[in-house]
Amino acid sequence: MGAPHAPLLLLLLAFVGVGNGLVVRNNLIAQRRGGSALVGVGNGLVVGNGHVVRRRGPPPPTATALEVIPPSYDLALAFLAISTAFVPGEAGSLAAGENPQVAKTLGLAVGLPVAIFGAFLAFQTTNLRFTFDDSAFSLVKSDLSTTGENVVVGGENRWAYKSFVNYDVFPNKDYPVLVYFKETQTPKEFWNVGPGEQANSPEALAKGAVEGQVHFFPAIGNVDMILEGFRKNACAKLP
Repeated sequence: MGAPHAPLLLLLLAFVGVGNGLVVRNNLIAQRRGGSALVGVGNGLVVGNGHVVRRRGPPPPTATALEVIPPSYDLALAFLAISTAFVPGEAGSLAAGENPQVAKTLGLAVGLPVAIFGAFLAFQTTNLRFTFDDSAFSLVKSDLSTTGENVVVGGENRWAYKSFVNYDVFPNKDYPVLVYFKETQTPKEFWNVGPGEQANSPEALAKGAVEGQVHFFPAIGNVDMILEGFRKNACAKLP
């Protein structure tokens, strides 16, 4: 019989031979060693207990519950609004008065940097997202791809809930500017980098602080939902 008929021959042999101690495995015929056979035949069939049945395939992976925090432009808009206070003349809040040069200097020295920072925050708000999954809090891109390694201490911007030792919002949740949390997932050698030096100082520990790596992010997501995410995932928080 020609090669094109080989699959048919194998299938017929499977029907006939299983009851007689033969099994088909990876398109080869082999002696069954006893007991019930359950092996693959061709593409999507299995042989077992003398029968050929359709193979169902592996069960679908369990979907991970992912909560994506909506962006908030409040902080960016606040900085852009503040910048307009330094625009000289009738267009802004800083009147030129008798010394327009001073007004212009203030506009450039203060108003322009504030406006640039506001635009930067708007860009970050558009392109970054906070997420909560079954086991960790993450900072990702708006398409949910990774942001790469943390620019300060390295490692992925993803932190297990069980590693949290504290979290908060500064100055407060009614006027949020920074989202803060502290974790122990980052290697201890980095804990005193930047603001961690003060946050892990003997004075801070004497007042009840817990050692860990400090993180600050601008409040570019819905802060109420971020805090609720920390609470419902049992992230540790100091009183």
